[in-house]
Amino acid sequence: MDGFLILHGKGSGPNKPSCSITPLAEKMISDGLLVDYQAYSWGIDSLYHNKFEDTENELRAGIQRLRARGATRVHLVGHSMGVSISFYYAIRNNNFDSIVGLAGAHNIHHPRMQYVVKWSVAKAKKLTAEGNDDVTEFVDWSAIDILALKAHPSCYLSYFDPNGNANIATNVKRVTRPLNVLMVSGTNDTTQAVTKEFIYDIVPKTAYSSWIVTNDDHGSVCLNAYNDVIKWVENMPQ
Repeated sequence: MDGFLILHGKGSGPNKPSCSITPLAEKMISDGLLVDYQAYSWGIDSLYHNKFEDTENELRAGIQRLRARGATRVHLVGHSMGVSISFYYAIRNNNFDSIVGLAGAHNIHHPRMQYVVKWSVAKAKKLTAEGNDDVTEFVDWSAIDILALKAHPSCYLSYFDPNGNANIATNVKRVTRPLNVLMVSGTNDTTQAVTKEFIYDIVPKTAYSSWIVTNDDHGSVCLNAYNDVIKWVENMPQ
């Protein structure tokens, strides 16, 4: 039985009314599929409250829940930052069968994003070096806007240090086994300019892996890719 671990994007989740991946999760459930969909630490109520590295335990627990419910194959279905977290998880874990990446993002590998958060990264490094981890203000960049946010310096740094564990372009190079990877990218999504070049083309893949381009934006790609995702999983070699 196929189980789907749904991983929402940054500042999103099932408790956010406008979450992009919720409609996909709901359709999977209504179609009788085995789904685990939770609010994670990178969600709307807890973004940057914990370190990026803590996501590994969250995914491991989600996979265990699906296995306990009878899943014989587990697919990590992520949107935006959820894709980045999936590839980080894949570096040290092999207890899943595929990664489905919908508009994979959190592009700290991209020079433009590094420029936007450069001042905040320097601030976070200085504060942590001084032993000061009190909550303060930093800059964030979502798919559509530059924002101000409050976070612990150590937590912020774990997500935004270009040399840290949240750099998806670095992480795909650290994966040591071929993965079944399906990535879907929308032509109307500005976060996807270098996704194929820096992520999909680099990660070790099986011959079954696939790259799909749609006419979607960063959010609409989730539900609109539903049929492609289900067909791809159903046809995946055992």
